[in-house]
Amino acid sequence: MSRYTRGVIGRAAWIAASCLVVHVANADPIAYRVLWTRSGGSEACIETPALIAGVEARLGRSLGAAGSDARVVDGSVERTETGGFHARILVRDERGATLGERELDEPSADCRALDAKLTLVIALAIDPDAVARTAADPAPISPIVTPPVPPPPVTPPPVATTPSSPWHVELGVFGVGAYGVMPGVGAATGIAVTIDAPRVPAVVASASAWLPDRTSVDAGGSRFTRIGGGLEVCPSLLARGRAELAICAGVDVARMTATGFDFDTNTRVIDWVVHGVGATVGSWWLTPRWRLAGAIGAWVPITRPRFVYMSGTETRVVYEGPAAAALVRVGIAVRF
Repeated sequence: MSRYTRGVIGRAAWIAASCLVVHVANADPIAYRVLWTRSGGSEACIETPALIAGVEARLGRSLGAAGSDARVVDGSVERTETGGFHARILVRDERGATLGERELDEPSADCRALDAKLTLVIALAIDPDAVARTAADPAPISPIVTPPVPPPPVTPPPVATTPSSPWHVELGVFGVGAYGVMPGVGAATGIAVTIDAPRVPAVVASASAWLPDRTSVDAGGSRFTRIGGGLEVCPSLLARGRAELAICAGVDVARMTATGFDFDTNTRVIDWVVHGVGATVGSWWLTPRWRLAGAIGAWVPITRPRFVYMSGTETRVVYEGPAAAALVRVGIAVRF
């Protein structure tokens, strides 16, 4: 082969290799779509647009068009029982298969302390090389390219500052089924107001009205009505995603009225009843504002009602409250 021929072949190979390098360098990066969920108690955390902007600033480019062929970054954050925050990040390919998973914990009460960690972890999951290039060789500022926005500092604010978690008030309605509160199986409906303040257990004030019940003895009978109100303290035990578990303890005070019938002399008697209350409460957040709640608990009388009548010179009992009562409660509440 002549020297001229070898030179032509060499130049052709060099041109082909150059074209391949240019084609690879200009290939479009994979598009990503970011899904971000803030569960109950974490509404103050970073919002989706700000999270995407922070990730793009670290990458030095846009995430691309979020079509059906885009990969998905699925992130969520929730408040922990210690007052901090827990974040979970999943990366899935175009077919929904999991490519990687990472969890982050922030012990402070300021959820925004997670911002820098979240944007860095997501950017590294998308393109580690781009993050390294952006950190080593930041893009120069020009009239066309907007410089990356620096991430907020990771250092949490002093504990003495005003807590970032807001106060919440909930208004709910509920229904109760119980055994041992009325002479038979009792049923009631009521309303409840919940005050949820940062760093302290939630406080629940309620009012209820029970369906009338009656009982009979040989000489006659009595019709019973009951209205009351309660106050409970409900520390949270567990919060995972939309589910929460709490335990409540408190007191219920009720006005119980017995009206006699079919006796020789019918009277109306009023007694005040005080119960100690304990219940386990499970909640499921339908939306960030609405939740369903169910409870199983027990009431122990501090004062036991006792209604009697006279048969000649003998005192006989019409109804006396038992030593304990069991109840089931369901309801729905809205948070303001």
